[in-house]
Amino acid sequence: NVLYCIFNHNHNENSKLWLDRFLQKERDAFILDSGSDEPLEDKRVLKYDNIYWSGMYDEAVRICNEDGYGWLFLVCDDILIDEENFSKLLTSIDSVVTSDDIGIYQTSTTEKSHNIWPNNMNKGTDGMRDTSCIEGWLMLIRIDVLNEMKRYGFNYSKDMKYGWGIDVLLSYTSL
Repeated sequence: NVLYCIFNHNHNENSKLWLDRFLQKERDAFILDSGSDEPLEDKRVLKYDNIYWSGMYDEAVRICNEDGYGWLFLVCDDILIDEENFSKLLTSIDSVVTSDDIGIYQTSTTEKSHNIWPNNMNKGTDGMRDTSCIEGWLMLIRIDVLNEMKRYGFNYSKDMKYGWGIDVLLSYTSL
């Protein structure tokens, strides 16, 4: 009961690779395209004006709620993964969604880092490692956690126009 959303802005090849892999594994997946110069033409591509990562995040949450998904998986188009690690990721996702103890699952990522978020940003989670904060990100989030966070009144599209740091903010505010 997971909705897989790929956030695309001018990285069509990467987004299509993610989409094809999810569909080959019979996962319910879509590309949310935010203002690409030449968006992909596919029934699984939802096109928007340039609403940035934050707007795509809000749209993914809306779709997830409307269609009754229990989990939302998000990945940005600048994240690359080889076939072997993609299979490992799906195995991890399948394990996580059967747990009642996990609200947000985010793997550690490296490359293209422009900031380092130390462990103390992940309060109360001594098992989390230091993670390079990159422009793109991926995470799996339980929908009831997302809906609970709405109570705090934070509007991701308005308050974080471009959306950089949504992953850190979600992890930090959900704990």
